[in-house]
Amino acid sequence: MLASLIFECKKLLKKRPIVAAICLCMLSAVWLYSSSYSRATHDQDILLTQGIENYELQNESYIQELKLERMKAEEAGDTQQTDQLTEEIEMHEEWAADYNEHLPNEESSISEPLYQGQIVYLHDLLHDPQNYGMYIVDQEMSNFTYLVTMEEIKHLQKYKLEPLFQPTYYYTPYLDNIYEDFTGDAAAEWASMTKRYSQMGFSYLYQIIPLFYIPAVIIIGCFLFGNMIRRYHFNASLPLSWTKRFAAKYCASLLSLIGFTFLLLLVPLVASLFSGGLGSLEYPVLVYDGPIIKNVNHTSLDLYDDSFHFILLGEYLINVVWMTLGLTIFLHSFYMFIVSIVRKPFIAMIVMSSLIITSLALFTHPYNPISYIDIHRVINGEIAAIQSEPVYTVGTAILLWGCASAVFLLLSSIRFRLDGKRL
Repeated sequence: MLASLIFECKKLLKKRPIVAAICLCMLSAVWLYSSSYSRATHDQDILLTQGIENYELQNESYIQELKLERMKAEEAGDTQQTDQLTEEIEMHEEWAADYNEHLPNEESSISEPLYQGQIVYLHDLLHDPQNYGMYIVDQEMSNFTYLVTMEEIKHLQKYKLEPLFQPTYYYTPYLDNIYEDFTGDAAAEWASMTKRYSQMGFSYLYQIIPLFYIPAVIIIGCFLFGNMIRRYHFNASLPLSWTKRFAAKYCASLLSLIGFTFLLLLVPLVASLFSGGLGSLEYPVLVYDGPIIKNVNHTSLDLYDDSFHFILLGEYLINVVWMTLGLTIFLHSFYMFIVSIVRKPFIAMIVMSSLIITSLALFTHPYNPISYIDIHRVINGEIAAIQSEPVYTVGTAILLWGCASAVFLLLSSIRFRLDGKRL
């Protein structure tokens, strides 16, 4: 059995198209990381020049307008208005001085006073929204956003961490969340404001995992390594039972796929060692606790009652590793069953991808194993919060994937035996 397994693994790795595809995938992973790093560096340089200059010009222009209004109030003899404008002018001049004093530059990092200023500003937004509320194209931002952003900055301040880069990096780096429901131009502006780029390895993984990077890698790997049980005539002369032949092929294919998947997760980390570094595993990851069940028949998201918490990036990535392993086994078994029927690998990959997309779009259910393919939204509780189903957890995902894999494995082995009898 072991000799047969080693033989099957060697046979896979001796195929030049597979080796070439692995190298191409590795180069693509390096290119994706390099693009993210370059984008973050480029936009940060622009912000340090043009963006900050624009902010200073706008602030100075606003102060000049206030001074003109104060002059008119003095000429009109309105003492109360003059005093109010004087206080406002002094406040904005103090803000400008403090901002310039603690502004980061190319040699320095985010400073403590800048974090503190952001926290104070968000506190004002949260507790006095009528005077400080933020609007995007006439659509108001929610209190939940103010709160989660403030708590995230407090975490960064506590652990002395650099934030991920985003367009509002040095002003207020709002955290995207499911409680914002902007429409039209406001939705596009919000997406642009909250888009984040990482220059470091661990946080780069956190950036790409919500983009279905892992399922895409696994599906590509299935196409490369999951076609071994299509060929039966090569095995007829081997002195092995059909069970051992099937087990050897299945294990060789699965081990190759697992190695391929984790290889493409490690490649960006290795690439980051030569640029931005690995970064910190203490970066905060938002987790939704979900809506409070107010009655049996109705649950919904509530901006004021729903709670949340943050977990460390290290804990998040541990969950990612376990879910990636479970998802790899599930999709591998699923693909092997499809390819045992369809026979053509390319068509099998299209069929599996179509079934996954259709199921995610139309058949989301807590006991549908495909509903858990979006690893990020399972770990951070987003699916559970939106669906009002606390059963959407990492443990449930792994259990369902394990059961579904066993069913597909059994069906594939039956098909393998039936085809073997026809030889």
